[in-house]
Amino acid sequence: MAIAKLSIDLEARLTKLESDLKQATSLAEKASGQIKTAFSGLTLMFTGLAGALSAGALKGAFDKYVDGAASMQKLAVVTGTTSEKISGLSAIAKMSSTDIGALEGGMVRLSAALTKADKESSSAGKAFAALELDPAELRTMDTADALQAVSKAFDQIEDGSSKTALAVALFGKAGAELLPYLNDLANTGKIVA
Repeated sequence: MAIAKLSIDLEARLTKLESDLKQATSLAEKASGQIKTAFSGLTLMFTGLAGALSAGALKGAFDKYVDGAASMQKLAVVTGTTSEKISGLSAIAKMSSTDIGALEGGMVRLSAALTKADKESSSAGKAFAALELDPAELRTMDTADALQAVSKAFDQIEDGSSKTALAVALFGKAGAELLPYLNDLANTGKIVA
């Protein structure tokens, strides 16, 4: 009788354990479904956020491009050349680590020096003569092309104080700083945007 009671008690407990295991499995599956739903919602949210951020990045890049193009156009007008040639000159400026503002100032001063070069007593006139350049011919050129012609003439002069003095006579105080740029420009073929 004790064995029969023990057997019935054991069977009841096994049935209870099986029921509890089914209930635990059901709860685990339900929790898993809720977690999966929550993560899919997060996935959609992060996908949307990434899309918004990339759209913002695209807009920022586009705005930066438009601002850069406007700056190139303004610089072209100020220096008396085309925006395509300014773009090419700017690329060379990046290679020689030349500030674009210094390049702009140098081109403006070169234009001014070309107008003063007719006076033989002027420092600009003497500089063009030393470089064996005809200011009248340079005035007929686009400013970027004139700058390249000047850079090629500078390339023929030995480095030293005379070269620096010529640069200052044509480009003002920043002339000495433009010498590395002029060297790179002289060694470049055609100015390419």
